Amino acid sequence: MKKLGIIIGLFLITNFLGSSVFAQYQIDGTVFYDGNPNMPMQYVTVGLYDLNDNLVAETQTDYNGNFIFTGVVQGQYNLHSTTTMSAGGIDLYDASLILMSLLNMYTLDAIQFEAADVNNDDTVNFTDYFLVVIYYLINGQPFPAGDWQFENVFVDLTSRDPGQTVNTWGVSEGDVDGGFDPTGRELAMYSTPEQLALPSQNDGITEVFIGSDYLNTISGCNLNLSFPSELIEVVGVSGPSDTEVYQVIDNENGLLKLVWMDEDRTDRLSINGEHLFTLQIRTKATLYTGQKLSFELLPEGGLINDNGIIEDVTIHLPVLLATEITPEHEMNDDLSCYPNPVSHQINFDLKSTIDNYATISIYDLQGRLVAQNEQVNVYSGNHTISMDASALQSGHYFYLIEFEGVKHQKIHGNFIKVN
Repeated sequence: MKKLGIIIGLFLITNFLGSSVFAQYQIDGTVFYDGNPNMPMQYVTVGLYDLNDNLVAETQTDYNGNFIFTGVVQGQYNLHSTTTMSAGGIDLYDASLILMSLLNMYTLDAIQFEAADVNNDDTVNFTDYFLVVIYYLINGQPFPAGDWQFENVFVDLTSRDPGQTVNTWGVSEGDVDGGFDPTGRELAMYSTPEQLALPSQNDGITEVFIGSDYLNTISGCNLNLSFPSELIEVVGVSGPSDTEVYQVIDNENGLLKLVWMDEDRTDRLSINGEHLFTLQIRTKATLYTGQKLSFELLPEGGLINDNGIIEDVTIHLPVLLATEITPEHEMNDDLSCYPNPVSHQINFDLKSTIDNYATISIYDLQGRLVAQNEQVNVYSGNHTISMDASALQSGHYFYLIEFEGVKHQKIHGNFIKVN
């Protein structure tokens, strides 16, 4: 009887030790984008590693972002995730959040911090801000930290619990606001009318404006444009304030990348979206009369305010119409428009070779005719034409002066109205 008791005791001890040594566990969970339970991530490879960083097992998340490891032996592990998906969702608002955090106007949470640390040096500073604005948005270069950040998770399977559920997150590097819109944001495009005339042969500089229909305060603007580089070149760009415009002007391939940001948030500028950029352009070839030159809006850009990307914005792009300067009615190149800005009366000084009649038309940035004087007398020699501008609202305007009986003879320019 004593012998039997010893045998039973040994069996129980062996069974207990065997269940501890050879027990199998399950680890399951879900990978969410930016930790958002409504945004599960598919095609994420989840690796199970021991504490010596040896790969034990590997699996991939399904359509619902779920993963599972079965038959895992007792021990301690780390979960590391990767993906081959294209990163995205990085826009000017992400740079704005980094800037506001550096100015102590915004506090980044743990996931936002990892997304903002685009050079992976465990800090968020102005280097990260300029890497987003200049390195990524302007030059299209990848971040030093790579395309993705995933949470590394420690799993302890030394208890008798048969399994653990682990939810983890991933985020596209630089996507601080968690927007993840890899296809980019498309902006509506509007072309201004014919009043932006461009001489067929012109060695001088012509200024054109880019604006929008958003009239409230903006914090920044990012536009990517194409233009006919065989016909014109962009020689300068200015923004809506004295703040620097980060830019790439590629006159060889006809590409223009522009970023303006209100970087002094402590002394807020009251800049609205009506006037975004001024471009200085010059023709590279002789144009035929009536030829149109257009700027085209490319994907991945937008306007932002302190709350994020401004949706449903229409961008007003210039269309230039080549006009012929006829020798029998040549106008001087140094036409002046004053005062500029104007509050009441605007004056145009010009020189004509003959007596004639002119029509003066005023357009707003949306291309709408807002004022017009017809049958204005123009005399031979130096002459001043005046027009009442007191009824105009504050803003930027274009003027167009056309002469009767002289085909394609037009003079154009722009001015600012103040109240």
